[in-house]
Amino acid sequence: MIFEEITQTFRTRTYYIRPGYASNPCGYVLLDEYDIPELQNLSIDDYAKVDDFIDMHGGCTWVGPIPGKEGIWIGFDTNHWDDNFSTQNMQFAVDQCCEIIIQLLNHQESRVLR
Repeated sequence: MIFEEITQTFRTRTYYIRPGYASNPCGYVLLDEYDIPELQNLSIDDYAKVDDFIDMHGGCTWVGPIPGKEGIWIGFDTNHWDDNFSTQNMQFAVDQCCEIIIQLLNHQESRVLR
């Protein structure tokens, strides 16, 4: 499936979807300064640290900058052994990015309420 990359906003947060290996969609969410303190200053290989706080399809497979975009991004791909047409499509990637954003916002809200 061929598709165009997109950058969108959901609940004031930015996400980005682009074709990955074998043209399967990869989704990324831009971190901001108010996110979980443990997600600040991540190293490029800190996937496990992200997975400790955020659930995403197949686990985190990207931490770091994206060429041509500002900031630090976390992301996932849909090229796992058990992926299929139900996970390798644009709508699934959009839904996953929105779920990641909801989790980030929920973590922010719970920190404010303490």
